Amino acid sequence: MAVAQDAQRLAEPGEATEPEAHQQPRTTVTGAGLHIPQQRGPEMYTPAAYPAAPPYHPPQYPAGYWPGQPPLPPRPRRRGLVATGVVTAAVLVLALLIGIAFAGSGGKRPLAGAAHPLAGRSAGSGAAATGSPKAETGVSVPILDALGKQSKALLAGDRDGYLAELGGGLQDGFSRRFGSLRAMGVQRWTPSLVDRPSQNADGTWSVLVRWDYCFGQGCTQLFPQVVQTSWTVTGSKATVAKYEQTSEPWDASALQTSVGRHVIVAGTAASAGKLQRVVAKADAAADVADRFAKWDPPPKWYIVYIAGQGEWKSWWDNGDIGANYDGYSTGPRGIVMQAADAGQDFLQILLTHEFGHVVTVGEDYGTAKTWWMTEGIADYIANGDGRTMQGRVPSVRWFVKHGWDGTITLGPPPESAGGEEISGRYGIALIAINCLAKKFTEPKMLDFFGEVVRKQASLEAASAKVFGTDWAGVATSCAGQVRSA
Repeated sequence: MAVAQDAQRLAEPGEATEPEAHQQPRTTVTGAGLHIPQQRGPEMYTPAAYPAAPPYHPPQYPAGYWPGQPPLPPRPRRRGLVATGVVTAAVLVLALLIGIAFAGSGGKRPLAGAAHPLAGRSAGSGAAATGSPKAETGVSVPILDALGKQSKALLAGDRDGYLAELGGGLQDGFSRRFGSLRAMGVQRWTPSLVDRPSQNADGTWSVLVRWDYCFGQGCTQLFPQVVQTSWTVTGSKATVAKYEQTSEPWDASALQTSVGRHVIVAGTAASAGKLQRVVAKADAAADVADRFAKWDPPPKWYIVYIAGQGEWKSWWDNGDIGANYDGYSTGPRGIVMQAADAGQDFLQILLTHEFGHVVTVGEDYGTAKTWWMTEGIADYIANGDGRTMQGRVPSVRWFVKHGWDGTITLGPPPESAGGEEISGRYGIALIAINCLAKKFTEPKMLDFFGEVVRKQASLEAASAKVFGTDWAGVATSCAGQVRSA
């Protein structure tokens, strides 16, 4: 979508940009122990080159899985909005090339000190491991006790208590993690062991630990994080010997936050001046997205992470997406964006589009086959004032003349696609969804989306069930609207 922007200036860092009615108390959290007030939290974007979509990986279970304990979580699925800038005469035009990026990643990075990696995730991984089931069960008790103490200290804002059960060389990483989790307003941090502890050749014990967490006061939706750990166990006392450094933003970086009514916006110290201006637009975008939360309740908090160049490449192992993108989504876990300096109109569209992914597909639905629907509905949600459609139309006209196959059921742009084709594909997806809403009403369009994308029904079956008519005729009619755009 191309959105014409006038010469409106960017807000100065820290300058209030939200309407007066929205100027509720904000809290910028910069250190341990500071509390996020009762308010609510966001999603993500991307520029021109659309990355190849690797296959989605379902939940993985390590060898020697311990029955009765929680399984490993699925790898996050990312969806993003593309953006490029073009200057024509005195008008700045931002072409928002919106794409869905399924980049499966467990968010894992090597432990600090790559020369001394942890033993394998289980005894079956090839790492040296010894010990009887009785011994493994025995050491699990002090390990869980230490994890419980860490959790209690974290939630209480007790930094010293959180750092008390650590071996040498881990204090800096744990201190950064403590500060970021507190800044994010962590409310739940519940530990469990995924598999049985296995003893390493050096006498330490390795075990996968799962944390179930949520951010923001009143949060209810828990997200899992699984990390590899190693412990020194002496009698009833367990001390962390090694701890996996993950690439989740709050784990990989020291974060500060600004909190709105419905959003938590986080970034490093370098992004501190941008947090507040993003909050204003994120709150407005969340209000729009909430209206489309048809299948599940909207998030208590939409979470937005503002990335600099370094964070963009490292957060959630994002190197495969690349610098061409302005943002991406990991569903209700949060969105990552690197367009915080953009104008307010761009931010509004970007955030609304990505929050649209959160409430319609989250991180669990959508394939390349239904790309036109998942991206079309996100554009539809962001098209409240019509500017998204207006900006897409020139690219649609170009693509109709230069390679469109005449169908509305388009897949993601190929890697070789240029900017006009990418924007044209998104525009056709938007026109198609808009066509369904106008032809059959918005509620029926949403029902049709749910049948096809969330329930994986065929287009023909869903059309007959929801619209009461043959899909071929519907598709032909909407394709006609593309040609006349």
